[in-house]
Amino acid sequence: MKGKIPHLIFDFAIHLENEGYWFYNECAEKTTNEEGKAMFNFLANEESKHKEIIKNLRAKLLDDLDLDNRGIAQITSENIFAVAVKGSEISEKSDALDALNKRMYVEKESIKLYKELAKEDFPDEIKKVFNELAEGEERHLSILESEIESITETGVFREVTS
Repeated sequence: MKGKIPHLIFDFAIHLENEGYWFYNECAEKTTNEEGKAMFNFLANEESKHKEIIKNLRAKLLDDLDLDNRGIAQITSENIFAVAVKGSEISEKSDALDALNKRMYVEKESIKLYKELAKEDFPDEIKKVFNELAEGEERHLSILESEIESITETGVFREVTS
């Protein structure tokens, strides 16, 4: 087995997915446009699925692998927790474009984090999960980019398809 795996990585990833879930739910509540609501609800559901994937992997691996309490050190040196909070700040006055742009920033940071984690000296099973999470966040980013384009060009949300 390859090196030790900090259990904090799993907690950190769960935190990121919770932030996304909270953000998209709040946007869905504040949006009056039905297509926008559907898109935000879809993305919230996706973040919830990601969280469950991470929780299940963590539970499975806790018994099988040597987990320790090391920090995530270099990978989180830019403090992505602060990034997540900054990107999640929305208010009643935030318009759709502002909310989407803020979340795009966090999605990009999540992609970078998951890709960096996938390069670490972890078992292939864990690398695969982090790569899949990065791919999921890339899909979210693509959805957000399409919505920004649609709102900018037409003033309306596109219909979300999975």
